Amino acid sequence: MVVGACRGGAVGTAVYGDAAAAQETSVGADDIREHVHIDDALRGVGCDLAMGNGAVALVGVADDQLSSALRVAELAGARPVVGVNVEWFHAGDGGVTFRQSTQPGDTVPDKTALFANSFSVVYSYLPLAIQGVTGATTEGAVFKCVRGGAPEGSPWRILVKNDAGEYQQVGAMQRRPEQADLESALYNAAAAKSKINKGIGLFRGLAERAKNAVSGGNKK
Repeated sequence: MVVGACRGGAVGTAVYGDAAAAQETSVGADDIREHVHIDDALRGVGCDLAMGNGAVALVGVADDQLSSALRVAELAGARPVVGVNVEWFHAGDGGVTFRQSTQPGDTVPDKTALFANSFSVVYSYLPLAIQGVTGATTEGAVFKCVRGGAPEGSPWRILVKNDAGEYQQVGAMQRRPEQADLESALYNAAAAKSKINKGIGLFRGLAERAKNAVSGGNKK
């Protein structure tokens, strides 16, 4: 996935949260010049973060590796930093929502929290299984794809499959939809479609790994 998403040499160094993934992806890959585990990247083994070319991709980096990811970004200097399937929570809008949620007198967020929330999602696809009160299950999804301009300007779209099996948009938001947002959009869609099935009792995310993000802080 990393090779495909970053094809064309835009990424010069891929830094993996999983050592086996780094080793496996490095075999026969031509588009990304360096594949290293995050611990090796910090030691300068297999790459030179400061002197390398192209962007640095953080791949599958977990929440408990966030401090190391921040250090990787610091060592990368002016190189752009992107995230692919990163496994830490962030607001998804380059920190706009995160900053707006801070009130006067609140504790100043630490560096890792600021770093995690500085990323803007440019691609995300989250399938949903939607169960109505009658027990019928419908497929849905939360989708965002930035085709141009600022990532924060592209909406998150809430989609539901219609009777023809095609996705139909039932909602859109500038920030990442939360549970209450999804329930509201899906409830309204069900109510508009049927006088009987007017409730959404359950939705469940089936996958949340096809995500690409680009840092929205000092890196571009």
